[in-house]
Amino acid sequence: SNCGEELRDMKARLNLSEEELKDMKWKHEILIQWHQIAEKERNEGREKFHIAIGEAQQKSKFKNMMLEQKMKSMSNIGEQNAAALAEIIARTNLEYDPGALGRPMQQPHVTNYVDEKNKKVR
Repeated sequence: SNCGEELRDMKARLNLSEEELKDMKWKHEILIQWHQIAEKERNEGREKFHIAIGEAQQKSKFKNMMLEQKMKSMSNIGEQNAAALAEIIARTNLEYDPGALGRPMQQPHVTNYVDEKNKKVR
């Protein structure tokens, strides 16, 4: 009878161990699936991050190119305006004084020239 009890106890422990093993295998499978999902989400996040950085760099390069073009254009316009102003001054026989910019016109022949033009317009 003693041997029979030991056999029953061993079978009971074996059944319990088999149930624990089955439960642990199930938990292990769930953990593997969670890990795979987490890896997939991490990789997708990384990919989206790298794509966003690439797009931001391209936008930045494009904006810089546009600003450079705009600066060149503005520089050309400034040069054209300076050339046009020099030509106007040369054709009207005015004296050019770069320091006079922003000051009221004080040269009598300029005032006379403007007055003559105003009379013709009226």
